Amino acid sequence: MATAKKIPALDPNDIPEVQRFIAEQERFEQFRQQNKQFFDYLEQLAAAHNEALNAARAACKQRGVSCGPIQATSVSTKYDADAMYDLFGRETFLELGGSLETVQQRSLDKKRVDFNIDSGRIDADRAALIRRESVSYKKNEEISIPGSK
Repeated sequence: MATAKKIPALDPNDIPEVQRFIAEQERFEQFRQQNKQFFDYLEQLAAAHNEALNAARAACKQRGVSCGPIQATSVSTKYDADAMYDLFGRETFLELGGSLETVQQRSLDKKRVDFNIDSGRIDADRAALIRRESVSYKKNEEISIPGSK
């Protein structure tokens, strides 16, 4: 049976790209500390900018308009079949344009599938198409400078 795989942890010296990232991260942090007053001010400016931007977006969204740098890009219409069904009942719902559908949903019993893969009943080639593993990573924060290219 498949069990949770332990993810190997390598030393940063084993991967040159990670070494470079750590060096750049340290270089940036050193620069940040050397220019603390500037970065403190930049953070204040960014916070004020983002607060004003979010308020402007909310005001435009509430009115359904574009205004200045806040540009609406499209209008979409959504229909709620469940609401219409609840409001009118089955027969009127169908008369007014509603329809009822049967949706087939497939699912797996993961333990049974794992057992059949592990026992060889499902061959390795097919197993690779049925069961895939992916590694999730903690997101490392990117540095972005507003207005830069």
